[in-house]
Amino acid sequence: MSGTAGWLYDVWGSSASDVYVVGDQGTILHLDAYGWYKMPSPTENALSSIRGSSAHDILAVGSYGTILRFDGSSWTLSKNETRTHLFGVWITPDGSEYAVGQYGTILHASR
Repeated sequence: MSGTAGWLYDVWGSSASDVYVVGDQGTILHLDAYGWYKMPSPTENALSSIRGSSAHDILAVGSYGTILRFDGSSWTLSKNETRTHLFGVWITPDGSEYAVGQYGTILHASR
């Protein structure tokens, strides 16, 4: 069990012992060798999708255009011009980032 009663929407991991889950009210859970724990989140907005290219390069997206980045040590809120709900995110192996959402929204960023 996760230890939370909130709704959880997506899961991604870099390995079987490094798994991340996102959900309601900015919930971010992490599974490591010791079990599940809740990570500090810079938002209370619902998070609907999470993906990464490694354990040190993860994006989570959600309501009101929320985009969070994880660098292996902490989550930060990224500036975003859209306020639509974002439902999906993907990071390509070369570092391009895509997010999709309401009203045909497609966001793309290259590093």
